[in-house]
Amino acid sequence: MTTGIPEFHRFRHTAMNTVFEVIVAGGDVGRAREVSSAAFREVDRVESLLSRFDAGSNIGQINLLKPGQRLRVAPETMECLVQALWVWKETGGAFDVTVGAFVECHRTKEGHRLLPDETALAEARSRVGMEKLILYPDRFEVEVTREHLEVDLGAIGKGFALDKAVEVLEEWEISDVLIHGGTSSVLALGTGDRPDGWGVGVCGDWGARAGIETVTLRNESLGGSGTEVQGRHILDPRTGHPSRGHLAAWATSPSAAIADGLSTAFMVMSTDDVREFCAAHQDVAAYVVDQDGVVIHIGDR
Repeated sequence: MTTGIPEFHRFRHTAMNTVFEVIVAGGDVGRAREVSSAAFREVDRVESLLSRFDAGSNIGQINLLKPGQRLRVAPETMECLVQALWVWKETGGAFDVTVGAFVECHRTKEGHRLLPDETALAEARSRVGMEKLILYPDRFEVEVTREHLEVDLGAIGKGFALDKAVEVLEEWEISDVLIHGGTSSVLALGTGDRPDGWGVGVCGDWGARAGIETVTLRNESLGGSGTEVQGRHILDPRTGHPSRGHLAAWATSPSAAIADGLSTAFMVMSTDDVREFCAAHQDVAAYVVDQDGVVIHIGDR
């Protein structure tokens, strides 16, 4: 008896300090494995460009630049930086990949949490702000205007890696697939396990209490950020203090990189600001959890 439900082939790979998974609906398992390996190789390649922990990566080299110096970077690095710049501008600075100086203020050398004083934050504030990072997209060059700028693409890099991996999958003519990085960054193509798309978990325990546990994605991405696992670890790049906007936030977008960046920005922004953003960007929707634990759905989906 045929149920009409396709067989799913799952493959996992560790990268970017998390586990990536490719789920292919239907088809031959051998080909699905081969395709997934190609996608994972692309994730590894993106990580080699964007990792701030590797002094030889593009981002590692940017962080060593002195004011006025320029660095030629890979097209993919420039693409990711341009997307980060877009999110920074559109959210009024609620998302900023130069927030690394503030992060250092909140951690000891051993990685333990630290409550910084205002003097340390003031010094760090002089090294935060994407206006200090000058991009020349046509020449694939990056320049900094401030020494010791700490660029960290961790809040957008996983989503960007998913976007690049899906390009590989599409080259293989794989059109019904879901790929995620650590479950917080998800990109889905095709119909998956539902008539109209892939069912993806959202809103965690807050959503379960509110009756919102899954969303359906089709040719769309979902990015999530929250306080459940690491506490209030997301900093407001406008102040240097931990975010007080929302307990958790999810954003949907055609781009996984944009969804990732926006979910981080929505943690910092007020609910009204998120509403205004989604009204101005019709391809974006959001789920945010306010300080009382109430789930709020914003946008058309």
